[in-house]
Amino acid sequence: MGVLYEVSISFSPSRRLAEHVRTFLQAYVAPQEIVESAQGEMLTVSCYLSDRSRAEEIKRNAGCLSSGPVSIGLKALRNQDWELRWKEGIAPFLLTRTIRVVPLWLRKEAVQKRRAGCTDIFIDAGMAFGTGLHPTTRSMAEFIEGHRGRFGSFLDIGTGTGILSFIASSFGAKKICALDISHDSVAMARRLGRINRCRFDSLEVSDFRSSQGTEQFDFVAANLLAPILISARARIIRCVKPGKYLAVSGIWGADYPRFRKLFTSPRLTRVKVTREKQWVSVLYRKNGPA
Repeated sequence: MGVLYEVSISFSPSRRLAEHVRTFLQAYVAPQEIVESAQGEMLTVSCYLSDRSRAEEIKRNAGCLSSGPVSIGLKALRNQDWELRWKEGIAPFLLTRTIRVVPLWLRKEAVQKRRAGCTDIFIDAGMAFGTGLHPTTRSMAEFIEGHRGRFGSFLDIGTGTGILSFIASSFGAKKICALDISHDSVAMARRLGRINRCRFDSLEVSDFRSSQGTEQFDFVAANLLAPILISARARIIRCVKPGKYLAVSGIWGADYPRFRKLFTSPRLTRVKVTREKQWVSVLYRKNGPA
């Protein structure tokens, strides 16, 4: 039976410390494997590994993150038990007005009880990442839904399970390209793409920051973390066709003023900003003729 190790770092939220913790963890795991949650006055940033020695190394080194009060935890989770708890705790749910997320293991039942006016997106993950439960995924899905019919090509940066690509496909995107730095994420997205009848024109393991692609798209979605979005700003903007759309998310609320200042570009106009559970997502339109 496999064991998964959770390393959690809890502290009173501050923009500088939150960014410092995220950057620290990204030296050990992919950004998509970092999870943040807020409880009361505390922010907890966690990551999950199968290697105990690696998890212990993170816990040991995390002690140098701050001179202030920081709580660091290490917990062993049995993969099988975690997956059973996860499966028992989730049922089909509406992600947007017209998109319903259905756990893959409930697919047959969902087909028999299909909801009128809704498209079902089938998702399977050993943990609750990339399933639509995170507020950033909901905001991005609503941006895509709100612009249905206005994009034919879609780029999904940091695709995870592929859920945003599946939504774009259901809303009529004919060309879909996606990438992620995680081999596991790309494998999952490829498998779920077949189940959700989403044909990827390109799906690859790649770090977007070092990508040399010059192709432009009608809609670009980048659900990453604020420091990554900022560092890749110019490259991300280049991928958007003039007159078309860029949606970004993964911005912690306290970080948004700094993000807004550093991501600002004369080539972009903010169309909409959403805030949910201390997370911020932004929809831009690239200036120029459509």
